[in-house]
Amino acid sequence: MLCNNVNTNEAIFVGIDPSITATGLIVLDQDQCIMKQDLIKTTTKDEMEERLVYIKKEISFIPNIWRLKTVYIEGPSYGSKGNAVLQMGALHFLIRIFLYENNINYKVIPPKTLKVFHCGNGNAKKNEVLDLVEQTLGVRFNDHNIADAYGLARMALRDFKNENEQILISS
Repeated sequence: MLCNNVNTNEAIFVGIDPSITATGLIVLDQDQCIMKQDLIKTTTKDEMEERLVYIKKEISFIPNIWRLKTVYIEGPSYGSKGNAVLQMGALHFLIRIFLYENNINYKVIPPKTLKVFHCGNGNAKKNEVLDLVEQTLGVRFNDHNIADAYGLARMALRDFKNENEQILISS
């Protein structure tokens, strides 16, 4: 559902679902129009440093997004084990440091919070998320990483709208 008619005067939101094998990325405008959708894949044959540098390169356009309001990133899973913990921690903080160095507002969303947003509960399995995103948000994706990135961008949009409504009510 990529949109052709994007209003560049609107606020823009980014959702990132970090994964060392397939990072999901969505850029969304204020009308819920998908401006960019990407699945950043790496391969296990490459060294970890190469994979991290590649992912950073693929997200390097983010500071150039006109009217970017915020980036929502799915937090790391604390249920991960072994080498995956180190890899996810490295990727997660690489993205956070990149955004911080570029003065980009970001928020880390715990995985269970994202699942509640998608599905109404924090225990949905990855394969369930695709169907539930379609049911609750009205968009179909073929990859759970992209679906999660979309949910993150939608959460950022929702929070932005709620903040602006509070400002209007307070005025």
